[in-house]
Amino acid sequence: MAFAWVMFQVMVKLVHPYKMGREEGLKVAEIKERLNSQRRKNAALYREVVYLKSAEGAESAARRAHYYRPGEIVYLLAPQTTAPDAVAAPVVTP
Repeated sequence: MAFAWVMFQVMVKLVHPYKMGREEGLKVAEIKERLNSQRRKNAALYREVVYLKSAEGAESAARRAHYYRPGEIVYLLAPQTTAPDAVAAPVVTP
């Protein structure tokens, strides 16, 4: 019985580092994926900053914020609403 217990303890000591290595490997992979995700977001934000610093991007952002140039005539269009389909009533002639 004592021999079995000793062998069990030896096996635990041998397997434990491999188990820990696998768990750490999974954590590292998860962190690398989060890092890559943040890098992709940063790249997208960088491209947006570059665009907004251009003349076209600055004007586009200003237009979205409802800015206009001096002397410019601004036309505000009402949102287009769709009327329900009118059902044609029968015409009754006396």
